[in-house]
Amino acid sequence: MSTEGNKTIVRRFYEEVMTGRNLSLLDELVAPDYSENDEAGQPGRNGLKQFLTMFSAAFPDAVVIIQHLIAEDDMVAAHMIIHGTHRGDYYRTAPTGKQATWRGTHIYRVTGGMIRARWGDVDRLGLMTQLGLILPPSPGNKLTF
Repeated sequence: MSTEGNKTIVRRFYEEVMTGRNLSLLDELVAPDYSENDEAGQPGRNGLKQFLTMFSAAFPDAVVIIQHLIAEDDMVAAHMIIHGTHRGDYYRTAPTGKQATWRGTHIYRVTGGMIRARWGDVDRLGLMTQLGLILPPSPGNKLTF
């Protein structure tokens, strides 16, 4: 598949699957032998389904805005902004009702028309701070080394 075709698969994943609008499409876009390499991710395609089910319940109005989508060979890098309202449990954290906006970068390996692996980094500290779960840095709350 071409690099443009690989980018289309990743774009569909964000627009239709990650937001919870069409989780059934996950089996079409993500390979059975999918490998998750994010420190907070769960292993395999079933782990990804579990995460996305939890995420879409926690942030039912989530919007993912792709800022950059870059492809070379079978790799696709995506830099995105995510915005949503915390309305459901998120990693055993009760809903706060607060809106949050955070960024993330993922790199995908796409072969045979399917996502095979993902590596990623998401600003979870920024998210948790916006939800009021972690104190933001301030003059009276600074770290010393």
